[in-house]
Amino acid sequence: KNYEIDKWGDKYFSINEPGNIAISPNGIISNKIDLFKLVKEIKSREINAPMILRFNDILKDRISKLNLAFSKAIKYYHYQNIYRGVFPIKCNHQKTLLEKIIEYGEPWKFGLEVGSKSELLIGLSLLKNEESLLVCNGYKDKKYIEMTILGRKLGKKPILVIEQRDDVKRIIE
Repeated sequence: KNYEIDKWGDKYFSINEPGNIAISPNGIISNKIDLFKLVKEIKSREINAPMILRFNDILKDRISKLNLAFSKAIKYYHYQNIYRGVFPIKCNHQKTLLEKIIEYGEPWKFGLEVGSKSELLIGLSLLKNEESLLVCNGYKDKKYIEMTILGRKLGKKPILVIEQRDDVKRIIE
């Protein structure tokens, strides 16, 4: 069944005539790339596996579709607030990916979700738009809390997620 690619591939992935995976990075079917040929070409340049191939056009399209879906739902249901999406850094720490997510999410003030002090530093350094959210959802020790407060002073919008009563006490202190 071609690994049921028709169920998960959306308009980006398909099987071409030779039986290889074809990628349409911008979702336009006539603009397909044969993945087998692409990897073969990369190997001919003496770049060996394992390798990660990221298609920024897919990322851009998905971020756009996600935000447009929320905009449509907000309008349809007469929701009286806004949507601000965030990407959890723990899913992928790769700097170039995070930069693209922020770049493509800029029209919607897309932000980041961080769970550790190192992720918080990444978020503080990468987010430039003051309206983008920085959701802080990690263990809130004294240093983590201090870093979020300093983030406020830098013009960022870190939001501490409070999960336990002890969190409130540490934040107040």
